[in-house]
Amino acid sequence: MGVLSVVWYAGLTAVSQNILFDSIAALGLMIAFYYGLSGFACVWFFRRNLRSPKGILLAGAAPFLGGLILTWVFVRSCIDLWNPENSESGQSWLGIGPPLVIAIMFLVLGLVIMLAQWRLSPAFFRRTAETAPAEMRL
Repeated sequence: MGVLSVVWYAGLTAVSQNILFDSIAALGLMIAFYYGLSGFACVWFFRRNLRSPKGILLAGAAPFLGGLILTWVFVRSCIDLWNPENSESGQSWLGIGPPLVIAIMFLVLGLVIMLAQWRLSPAFFRRTAETAPAEMRL
């Protein structure tokens, strides 16, 4: 990952310093997307622990609220970055701002890699959920 990061940084700064900033904005979009999904996944995974007030707060309400907030941030940022003028470079790629194009490109790449891995190692996707010891449950 370190080598890939250096290649990515060197390649983008060779093109333009502003494209590097657009790449960082795209990274923020991907983080909001991933953590938003993680918040919803947490609620789903711990749905059986939502019997006590502590469980409802820590495994239900807090992750769900975090997922909603990050989903809102992701959608709002996508709307803002659709306009090329809102990007650091001000350039237009396919009529869209470069950060949004970069983020979509990497989200699609991640989906392609996941589907390829699903074909190569289907057992990973069929694993049962691991559970914590009783004393660690909410």
